[in-house]
Amino acid sequence: MLGSLIKGVNLLGWRWQGVELANKDGMFGKSDPFLKLLAVPKGEKPAEESVDAAGGKSKKDSKPKAEEVCKTEVINNDLNPKWKEFEVDMDKLTPGITGDAMLDTKFMIECWDKDTVTKDDEIGWMETTVRQLITMHVTKQPLVLIDRPGGRTDKPGSLIIDRIQMELKPLTPAAAALPENKQVCDHAGSAATSTPP
Repeated sequence: MLGSLIKGVNLLGWRWQGVELANKDGMFGKSDPFLKLLAVPKGEKPAEESVDAAGGKSKKDSKPKAEEVCKTEVINNDLNPKWKEFEVDMDKLTPGITGDAMLDTKFMIECWDKDTVTKDDEIGWMETTVRQLITMHVTKQPLVLIDRPGGRTDKPGSLIIDRIQMELKPLTPAAAALPENKQVCDHAGSAATSTPP
């Protein structure tokens, strides 16, 4: 259970998997997906939404400005990837917000296809909050991705949260040691690569 949040001590631990992600590599392979978590600065306007006249579907015409906080590892050639568990610093994911308001502060999740020759391709994205993700985890609802503004992907796929838990930051170097299956993603960094069995 999540208790009251205290500035400077909150780590959010979670484990994600992708479901039927869009294939950006064509007939010669499958997407090599990884996730990015991005903080939306305080006061930034939310994404603008409109209705697709052809399909009657709601879509996002723009994204809010956001700063990358974390990347997961890359899972090679897999449209249903399961990323390693990782932790993210809530103070970086919800900058300028304190207390329980962190739970209701929007941030962004992007799913990308890693390319070694050309630039990475965005598979889809979503704007959400920690509270919304907790509800979706409890009810086992998928987080349906939205195509990038101007994109032509009908079904980018979805994400599922296998685990979500609030923890306290370690206070000593010894306590900071994490199991091999966990990675601390409290700053932007290069995505590692792994190949599914």
